[in-house]
Formats: sequence, C-alpha cells, structure tokens
Amino acid sequence: MNFVSPGTWMWFLPAAGAIVLLYMLRMRRKDVVVPASFLWPEKPEEIRANAPFQKLRFSWLLLVQLLAALFLVFALMRPQLASQGLGGSATVIVLDASASMGATDVAPDRFSEAVARARELLRRTTPSDQVALIEAGPTPRVIFPLSNDSASQLRALEDVRRYDMPVDVGESLRLAAELVAGQSSSRIIVLSDGVFPEVKDFAAGSSSVEFEKVGARSRNVAMESLGSTRTNQGRLLYAAARNTGKEPVEATLTLKADGAVVDSMKQALAPGQLLERTIKVPVDAQAFTAELAATDDLVADNRLVSLASDRQMIRVLLVSPGNLFLERAVALDARVVADVAGTVPDQERRETPGEGAYDLVVFDGTPEVPVKAKAVLVFGGNGEGIVKEPQWAGREASPLLEGVDLDGVYVAEAAPLARDAGRVIAQFKNGAAITERKGEQYVVRVGFAPLASDWPLTPGFPIFIANLLDEVSGEAVGDQLVVSPGRTFGFPAGEATSAVLKTGTTQTTIPAVDGRIVVSQIDRVGASTLTIGKNNYEISAVFRDKFESELAPKDGLVIAGTTVENKSNSVRWGEVWRWVALLAISLLVLEWWLYGRKS
Repeated sequence: MNFVSPGTWMWFLPAAGAIVLLYMLRMRRKDVVVPASFLWPEKPEEIRANAPFQKLRFSWLLLVQLLAALFLVFALMRPQLASQGLGGSATVIVLDASASMGATDVAPDRFSEAVARARELLRRTTPSDQVALIEAGPTPRVIFPLSNDSASQLRALEDVRRYDMPVDVGESLRLAAELVAGQSSSRIIVLSDGVFPEVKDFAAGSSSVEFEKVGARSRNVAMESLGSTRTNQGRLLYAAARNTGKEPVEATLTLKADGAVVDSMKQALAPGQLLERTIKVPVDAQAFTAELAATDDLVADNRLVSLASDRQMIRVLLVSPGNLFLERAVALDARVVADVAGTVPDQERRETPGEGAYDLVVFDGTPEVPVKAKAVLVFGGNGEGIVKEPQWAGREASPLLEGVDLDGVYVAEAAPLARDAGRVIAQFKNGAAITERKGEQYVVRVGFAPLASDWPLTPGFPIFIANLLDEVSGEAVGDQLVVSPGRTFGFPAGEATSAVLKTGTTQTTIPAVDGRIVVSQIDRVGASTLTIGKNNYEISAVFRDKFESELAPKDGLVIAGTTVENKSNSVRWGEVWRWVALLAISLLVLEWWLYGRKS
C-alpha cells in the first residue's frame, strides 16, 4: 500500500483528543425540586457529583466515533493499492526491436515475449489510462500515439517488427519523453533485454522510467570475421568465430567457396573461446560463406559472406573535420567502403612509393595535397577570393549534374574557381562554381563547402555524389553484394523505371528516382535478389556486431548516469480513499443509531 499524503495522519491526534475530551467533560447543572424521582428515567451518570472532568469510562459511542475519525483521516491520506497494469495520466511503452531480441532463450523469442508483455499491459488499461507505444528500431517509430482506445492499440501492436541490427534506444527514449512532456504522473516503460550501450543524452523530465527485463540466459556463438587474400601459396581463406555467451557450446564451422563445401570442423567452445580456421581455397572462387551450426540462442550472427575480389568496390577517403551529410551521401552507394580522416595518410600522398589504397579522395574544406587516388573531389578549395551569396548563372550538360537542380541552392559564401581548374559545368555570375578535369586523374572541384550552403539539405546533393561515384567506378556493378541489414544503398537505374526486390516469398517493387534505385527494405539477414531491367544482383545481408552478440540480459539500464533496476511487472496504484471515506460515514451512521437507541 502507498499513500499520496502520508503526513495527514497527524490530524488524527487532535481529532481523537477532542472526542475523548468531550467524553471527560461534565455539564454544570442546577438543583431542581420535583414531586418524585421515580417519574424520571434512570440516568445514573447524571446524579454523580458535579465537577469539570470525570474519569474516562468505556463507551461504545466513544469507540465508534474514534474509529470514524480514524477512517476519515485515513481517507485524507489518500491510500493506494498496487495491482498489475498501467497507471498515471500517460504511459509510453518503448519496445526494443534490436537483433539481440531475436534470441530464443525464451519461447518463441525475446521480441515475441516483449510484444506479449505489451499486449498484457494494454489489456489491463482503464478508460483513464493514456498509452502510446514506440518501436525502438533503426529509426524510432510511433506505433500509436497517446490514447485510451485499447482495441485499436491492440490491432496496431500487430504491426511491430524486429530488425537484425543494433538500434538507438536512446533516441526512442527521447521521443517518448517528448510524447509525455507536460503530463503529470507520466512514465516510460522499456521492454528490453538491456543489450545496448549506456544512454547518455536523455532527460526524463517529470516522467519516471521503468525497465522490464526480457531474456533468461546468455548462450551464443557468433561469427567474427571472414576474408580471403592472395599469397605465394595461393588464395587463403580465414574465418573466426567466438563463444560470446556464458555457457560452453559445441559448434560446427562450415566453409564454402562458391556454394561448395571446402572445410568443416566441430569443436566445443568454452565461454570467450575463439575458433579460428585458415585454409587454401580455389584461386578463381568469387564468394565465400561461413556457417555455424550450434545449439545457441541467436541465429542472425551464425553466417557471414565475403566476396573474393574488391574490384567492384569503390574505396573512398573523406578528408574532413566531420560532415554527416557527406558521409551519408557516400554510404548510400552499395559499392562504397569509406574511411574518414583529418589529414591524408603519408602512404596515400603521391610522393611516397607504392600504390594507393583509395579510388576517390574527397577534400571537404581541408587543404588539398597531391594523392595517388584515380579520382579527387575538392570542396571549397583553390578559389579566387571570397564572394558572399553568389548567384547562379548557368550550367553545362554533364553526367555529374544529371538530376541535380542547382537553381534553388543557397550559398552563403564561395570562392569562384580558376578557369584553368578544368571544364566549367556550373557557374556563378562571379565565376566558375563546379569544374571537372579528366585525364590520368579525374578531378572535380566545387567552389564552396557543403556546410556553407543548403545544398546537403536538398535531394540534389546525394544525387551529385552518386553520379560522381558512377564516373569513378567506370564499370557496371558486380552481380554479388554483401551488405549489413538496415543499410540504404543505391544502383544506377539505367533505362529501367523500377526494380524488383525479392526476399524469400516477399516481392517489393522499388521505383527509380532521379535515375537511381535506392534500396532500404533489407532489415533481416539472408539472401535477396534485386532485378533492374535485365540485370540481376544477388544481395547477401549479414550481421556482425559484437555488442549485440553478447546476449546476457541486463538487470538494470544505465540511463544518463542513473541505474534503472529491472521490475518484473509494472504496477498501477489505485486510490481507495472513496471506499475508506464511505466506511467512515457508515461508522457515523452506526454511532447515530447507537445514540438514538440508548436515548
């Protein structure tokens, strides 16, 4: 039991004292002469000696009045009784939909158990409960906003889904806090196994945060790495798996080259033990697969796929102090492997011996230096003076600007490029804005930094980057790709107006936008086929995340430096003061009846 105003009990002391005092007082009476005393009812308490106080004697009336006062004060304390369910003026349920929630240590898996718990909470709501639910996926998704329509909420709960990738639970918590901002007695319930990093940037405001743990154990073997390399002995394939759980597990590792089994080994792994295997594989093999067979609880991390050749991959180095828009635009292309650095590594400078590791180097407002890469993109460098708010003057036909609208782009300041920088494909009234120069090294220069304009906020910016990557690639994309679930990537559409993505028995049509097919529908591990015109691409989605593979459910969440302990069941506090007050009134009625009977 809980009390809203526990200090109110002190009012019982003066109330009870006043009642007792009244029973100890005597009335002062006058003597009156009557013909005979037998004509009066027997009143023994009224023939005692007259005095200010008398000795307190037991009386049922006194007892009933004290009990009535006790229950009235008890009602003023606003007692509450606990019961399972939701409480408060508003509640937001945050449902963890990350890869670790696919663990099968609880039947059928942790995510289904969390959904069942959410369904149970919704069924226990009362008409006064306002409830919302957020799916903590790659992007937080509000399944239903605050409402008290439990029937529609239960139907909407069928739309939640799990993803084979890490998720940002912190972003979902911040969204939940926004949904109940300004609400009194609100709370946020997190249904999760707790397998995610500490949430640092979060303020609950007036809301309380509760954590309900889902999951029972940690038993898992995960693939950690898979890759091949050419050596003097031929092509070697390396694979490694680790027991990330807390129990010994027997696992079988099978390696395949182009679908044919080339090696298999079985080993019992202690907690934390690594299983490594290096074998020789056919030189002409193009795709390798590593598969684990084990009695563990997570299937998503039991398979890795690796391609033998990186000839279709575009290796990009971003020399930048940090530009999220640029990094995202580059990562949209499935062929890209990107690195970010503050300066150009010495081994990538032209004056050092050896071959470079990158196909494209991007200078994002940083000093340009000669590099070995076959292509260079320079933002905001080597201009002729500074021009404030330059106006666009025109453009030339170029594959780089196909689908790119520059007319509405605002530029705060620019350094118009020198005329000898290359062919001018876009210009300001004050000089060249974008140039390209082809030759031994393909060089594209832009006379302003992306963050000095609103260009990154327009669709034209990622299209420009995609067009540049197409130019750098110089050849069609390979027919096999390996991606991470949840990653958005794209392909040139060519003459096609749409593409068909087939995953298992599910088929999705993806329309072409500005000459590209952008794929964002792959959020589970497994094989998919993308058909663009006459071209078919085999896409393997593989999961590799050390944090998510460590399945041990947490007993508490660390949120903004505070540990939120696990609660097995959410409780609601229902106020019962009305019933207590009714009991007090009933006692007063009983006192009235006793007094009337005695009189």
